[in-house]
Amino acid sequence: MGSKTELKAKRLLPIRIPLPALREQRRIVARIDQLTSHLRQAAELHRQATQEASQLFQAHLERVLADARSAERLPLQAFLLGKPRNGWSPPAESDPDVGVPVLTLSAVTGFRYDGTKIKWTSAKTRPDAHYWLKPGELLITRSNTPELVGHAAIYDGTPAPCICPDLIMKMSVDSAKADVRFLHYWLQTTEVRRFVTARARGTSASMKKISQGDVQDIPVPKIGRPEQTRLVAKLEAIRKEWERLTSAQATIQTELDSFLPALLAKAFRGEL
Repeated sequence: MGSKTELKAKRLLPIRIPLPALREQRRIVARIDQLTSHLRQAAELHRQATQEASQLFQAHLERVLADARSAERLPLQAFLLGKPRNGWSPPAESDPDVGVPVLTLSAVTGFRYDGTKIKWTSAKTRPDAHYWLKPGELLITRSNTPELVGHAAIYDGTPAPCICPDLIMKMSVDSAKADVRFLHYWLQTTEVRRFVTARARGTSASMKKISQGDVQDIPVPKIGRPEQTRLVAKLEAIRKEWERLTSAQATIQTELDSFLPALLAKAFRGEL
């Protein structure tokens, strides 16, 4: 059970607030409106820059992997040690840090693994169960919105132990045939996204699903490990630069988020 905080009138109304003359109030409001207008403009420019950064990475991804366009296609299953298998979604705890962590869909959203996106469960588990994640496993969402279904990431071993949920499929890549990083990058291409979109089903326009068979059938270029390694090296260098850029953008977003509270605090101290 969550807790709810309620602010009642008898506690709110006695609070004293500074009340300058009406003319001064109007001047302060006008100044706040002016500055917040600039803030909104800055926020929109930042949103556009963030979107363009993602598009730039995608363009580089497509350009690098263009070398594999002419290769014969094999189904993804040909590069796996076993069939993709979804995990288990046990009842969640209301209190954090109790029991065993379970990944959420957000952990693989945007094709980036985030091990902090978890819930917790105290449900009884089996040590030999299929749902335990292993480092290096390829993960793919089997149910999500049309834009996010089929997003993939590589489990990096954190947190551990950790349960794969029912809405994510996990699979082990045959390292003799494929570099898991190459497959991860390939799943982000326009070709694969179009394949997933065509295969996704569901009566709800806002929620689509792909099956085990759909994932097994994803077309992958038949190229040797040395060529995969060469392409991955290029993409890893691009990814590091892109992450440096997105980190700087995140810092800017934090500064933008803190600007309005700081502005209001300054206004009510009479410093505008």
